[in-house]
Amino acid sequence: MDFKVERNDITKMEVDVVVLPANWRLVEGTGASMALFEAAGREELKAECAMRFEGAKKRNQRLVPGVSILTHAYALPSKAIMHTIVPKWRKDNSRKCYEDLCKSYASALVLADEMGFESIAFPVLASGNNGFDADLAIDIATESLKQYQPKHKLSQAYLVTFDSSITQKMRDRGYEVEEVIDQMHVLDQQVHQADVVKNDEHWGDRWKPEKTPAQKLFDDGMKWIHTPENQKMVLNMAMGVAMAVLPGGGAAGTARKVLGVIAPFVRGKGGK
Repeated sequence: MDFKVERNDITKMEVDVVVLPANWRLVEGTGASMALFEAAGREELKAECAMRFEGAKKRNQRLVPGVSILTHAYALPSKAIMHTIVPKWRKDNSRKCYEDLCKSYASALVLADEMGFESIAFPVLASGNNGFDADLAIDIATESLKQYQPKHKLSQAYLVTFDSSITQKMRDRGYEVEEVIDQMHVLDQQVHQADVVKNDEHWGDRWKPEKTPAQKLFDDGMKWIHTPENQKMVLNMAMGVAMAVLPGGGAAGTARKVLGVIAPFVRGKGGK
């Protein structure tokens, strides 16, 4: 399949579908993921992703590399967003990582073709926070696009570079790169994303797995017990039980006398 290389902001691509490098929970990440969530409309896209995630769980569908999920594009100039699950690099399992990233490209291309889309735009998947070596990520991207043979209407693909390093590596491989953005735009976006992460106190919660009912109950209990008034109530109850069951003699009797001395201090002045 023929493709063009363009240095651009993935959110500006006027194609039928843009590819968002997704994680298994379909929650917002950084890099191209954050840019697409923000440009599309964070709250609307977040809500639809949550719905798609719950739907996948009900179908017992594992969201692993090789799976792509479509959502609306909202405020983007494209018709849809392809959330393609991308692997993280593991040095101890490099062959599987390579194969999984190939599956990521293949799943996006096949689904776009089957849906009747005519054009698709990819960032260089896994070349950022997912830890793939940039040269390897580029090799997988270019080979995946070259080898795919559309069966329906898909006829145009774009490989969208962003920073100067990836752009230069594409040129070194002999690709003609049309530059729509410059390094100043890249730096502005990097600063902006750093500010979003820094100033959003809930940012870390985006990747936390959903708590089970038991975990939620435990957390609620811990919050309750850390309240001074509740701690005092529990101590009062414990001392009341101890005073009732401890015998009067021996070590237990001594403990009972000690409890009698400290009880007024636990309950407050005057023993209240």
